[in-house]
Amino acid sequence: LTIQGWIYYANSILDAVGAVFLILFAVSIYYLYKNNRYLFLGLLTPIALIYIILTLLSNKDPRYIMPVLPFVAISIGVFVSSLANRKYSTILTFIILLFGLLNISALTFGQPDIDNKILPNPEHPKKEDWKIYALLEAIKESGGEGKIVVVLPDHPYLNGQSLNFYRLKEGYKFAIYNGVYIGYEAFVHNFDKITYIILIDPREHKGVYGDIEKKLYEFFYERKDNFEVVKVFDLPDNSKLYIYKRT
Repeated sequence: LTIQGWIYYANSILDAVGAVFLILFAVSIYYLYKNNRYLFLGLLTPIALIYIILTLLSNKDPRYIMPVLPFVAISIGVFVSSLANRKYSTILTFIILLFGLLNISALTFGQPDIDNKILPNPEHPKKEDWKIYALLEAIKESGGEGKIVVVLPDHPYLNGQSLNFYRLKEGYKFAIYNGVYIGYEAFVHNFDKITYIILIDPREHKGVYGDIEKKLYEFFYERKDNFEVVKVFDLPDNSKLYIYKRT
């Protein structure tokens, strides 16, 4: 619950709604503060409460910012409705609606492809191969049945939860755990029981679990001589996926 945390929170909202609607939200909050203190407190309280809850749960990640967005929309809606009888209200409302449509298009269709902060970064539909099935098959073929696999990076696609889902789906008989979720202490305490280590390199350790992830990497690299590389895969982001097996 620090200033840096609030800045991170604001940046997450910026990523979700874009610069125009973040500015509108700030203006609407100021408008409510001046004209309707009860509604101001009613909207600001749940936003702050959600921030506190996400902080305590260590889930203050951009994807977890969604519970805040309805309150952001209400605040902006109240402000826009107050413009109804003002001069140029029709033009202002049209501009706001236009940016709303562009936001939806950027997030839904990946268009328009405008590389700036006016709109959320467009995400084009992707069919990238993150080597999930190849990774699972490589573990099986190297004698992984009944073994423990720990995934060190908290990657959007190649994390412990995602890989465990596909492991169950395909019927592989080994256990997969997310390193950052079991924690550094548990990882160290049970390190001798772990047969496979999955990591991505190069890797920028950032986000909620960045510090833990970095410590896991450092601990493993200090003991890497006890492992051999089973397989290396090239990933779509130009990094490499490594499967290490205890020798």
